[in-house]
Amino acid sequence: MQRPFEFETVVDAVLAAIGALLAAALTLVVFVFVVSELVALVLYKVGFLTHEGAVWFGIEFGIPVGTIFSVLMAVYCFRKIFKSGES
Repeated sequence: MQRPFEFETVVDAVLAAIGALLAAALTLVVFVFVVSELVALVLYKVGFLTHEGAVWFGIEFGIPVGTIFSVLMAVYCFRKIFKSGES
């Protein structure tokens, strides 16, 4: 069943969008600065990467994959928050 277009629906959508954007930004930051750098550090310690290679790995791996995960997180959070108002 589809919700009728009302002012409360628009407010719910705006709040859901803000929450989704915050979740996406946090996901991107955490993935780029934590996950990709930890993977690069492990690869450096094992000997697969140099210092410079580890930095570039963090950038070249972290930003694209983090962007994908942040978009998925934004969609998931938007749907969860927006549907939480339904009875």
